[in-house]
Amino acid sequence: MIRMSTSRWYVGVALAVVGVAGSADAQTGTADLPGAAGSQLSGQDELTQAQLILTRIDQASGTARRQLDSARQDHDVVKSLCLNDKLSQVDVAGRSAKDRQGAGDVN
Repeated sequence: MIRMSTSRWYVGVALAVVGVAGSADAQTGTADLPGAAGSQLSGQDELTQAQLILTRIDQASGTARRQLDSARQDHDVVKSLCLNDKLSQVDVAGRSAKDRQGAGDVN
């Protein structure tokens, strides 16, 4: 198993969330995150970056949830199913990131 720093894991989660959320939140990129290009971060910088990523995951979740509510109101079954699946994926990524942040996992 390849070991990676916590910050790289959070960047990976953020990239996955951005890919999952797609157009749900166009402002959820990671290009402006410190360490996104693979630089080493101090412990405090890792904590700050982790909190920023968790905030962005929450924003993506909220956006997907609003879009899902709208699709349900429009009785768009296909869009509702897709958005429900994406929302579930974002929520799982968010819970996993929060669990890893709380555990201080560095795997």
